[in-house]
Amino acid sequence: MSFLGDFPANGPIQGEDLDELEEQPSPNDLIILKALGEDDDARELSFQGIKRKLGVHQETLSRALHRLQRDGFVERLDHAYRISPKGMLTIGGDKPRLPSLKLEPVDPYSISLLRARLPPDVSTGELVGSLSYKWFGNLRWLGSTQTPESATLNWMTDDTGLKISVRIREDVLTIETFPTGPDSVSEATRSAFELFDHVSKALKGSGRSPANSRLNAKAA
Repeated sequence: MSFLGDFPANGPIQGEDLDELEEQPSPNDLIILKALGEDDDARELSFQGIKRKLGVHQETLSRALHRLQRDGFVERLDHAYRISPKGMLTIGGDKPRLPSLKLEPVDPYSISLLRARLPPDVSTGELVGSLSYKWFGNLRWLGSTQTPESATLNWMTDDTGLKISVRIREDVLTIETFPTGPDSVSEATRSAFELFDHVSKALKGSGRSPANSRLNAKAA
C-alpha cells in the first residue's frame, strides 16, 4: 500500500506543510495554555494560581508546564508563568479543538466594590511590589497584568474560588469582583475591605507621613 498520494508529487514539503506536522500540545496541556492566555487581567500566573484556577493536581501541572516551556509555548518568570507568542498563536488558531472550559463566572461583568484616589506621590511600582505574590486572610495570589498605563493584581478566595482584582490606573485604585452567585458579592465586599486595609498599610510602610498616606475611599 502506498501513501505517496498524501504528499506533493515533486519537490520538498513546503513550510506550511511542516507547520502542520509540528507537534502540538495535548488536549490537557491546551487547557493549561488557555488558562494562561485568555485572562487579560492575569497575563502572569503563579504556579499555585494556575493550580487553584483549574483544580489540577500539583504533579500533573508541574509536568505539563515543563512540557509547554520546553516546546516554547510558555515562558517561565521568577514567580510566575506567561504564555509565549507561539502559545498565543496556538490557542488563537485552535479554538475549535479546545475542550469546553467553565472558567468564566456566571456573570461575565465585573462589579466595582471600592474605589480610592491615591496620594500624588505614590509609586505604582512600589505599591504593586508590596501587594504582589502575597496571601491576605482567605485570599490567595492568582496573578497579574502590568502595562505602562495600568496594573491589575488578582487573588482568589481559598474556599469558593471567587476572583478579586485590584486595578491601578493613574491615581485611582479600584477593587472589583466577578460574581459567581447571589452570595458572592457580600463575600467579595468583605475581602475588598481587607485588601484595602493592606493597601493602606503598604503606603504607610513606604515612609510617607500619615497625612500623605491617607486614602479617600468610597464604596463603588
